[in-house]
Amino acid sequence: MRTRLRVAPRSSAPAWLFLAAAACPLALSCASGTGDDGEMAPLSVCGLLQNLATYTGKMVTMSGVYWDSLQPCRPPLVIGGVRYPYAINLTGSGTAAREGMPVPFTTDQKGFEDLQFLEMREARAGRREAICVVIRGLVHAAHVRGDGRVFGGYGHLGALPAELVVDRVMSVSIKRTPVYDYGRLLRDGTSFAR
Repeated sequence: MRTRLRVAPRSSAPAWLFLAAAACPLALSCASGTGDDGEMAPLSVCGLLQNLATYTGKMVTMSGVYWDSLQPCRPPLVIGGVRYPYAINLTGSGTAAREGMPVPFTTDQKGFEDLQFLEMREARAGRREAICVVIRGLVHAAHVRGDGRVFGGYGHLGALPAELVVDRVMSVSIKRTPVYDYGRLLRDGTSFAR
């Protein structure tokens, strides 16, 4: 399945954007249920992070809002005494390989870049909506050492507990709801506060 976006390409710079906790309590739901072929519904960000040890090192299909600001799941996410936002960094296979993480596939770079370009287009237009995505990829997670301390993190300054190395963007849809202010990405830059 290919992404149905048709937008102009941009540079292949790493994405410092996050898959937000859209299918969590108090947040907008982008969940799509089961497919026609009976496959399980994609994991939510909260579902993955609340069971991080189960999914680390595995290929998963996830759904969420492509956004850099979050609505929290309950209870707060604490790993090794460190409190994390409910978000997952997205990166391509090339970046992961350069950082020494083994990846058994090559990211569909066009689909991933099209998604990033769509977000910037919506930001320039000042839209308030939700860009809902379903993405397949490999989960990497921060490691809790034997002494209980956390080693590693992902995204800007290692602020996130996990990363999804994108295999492919499976679907993208826009929900015209005034929940996420994409124009703020250009006004304020990336932040974890709404």
